[in-house]
Amino acid sequence: MSSLLSLSGRTSPARQLQWLSPQKGLWVASEHTAEGMAHAGYVELVGTGYVVADGVGRHLGRFATRAAAQRALRTSRLRRRDQRASA
Repeated sequence: MSSLLSLSGRTSPARQLQWLSPQKGLWVASEHTAEGMAHAGYVELVGTGYVVADGVGRHLGRFATRAAAQRALRTSRLRRRDQRASA
């Protein structure tokens, strides 16, 4: 499990993304938040690569494997949370 360093200096568990595949070649991520479930982003098979966008539609890149694409979304969300916590 991934973890985040909280402002108090303690490590806290990161929210896990839940993946669903509503159709062939598309994987949609969601996560639990204080308000309930939230859209976290998606991975889509386009040609021979996997395109990733976050929950607000920002393009995160194109990857050779679905695992790498999903990892990019997870990493992007952790990085944004870390930036918000340190602001």
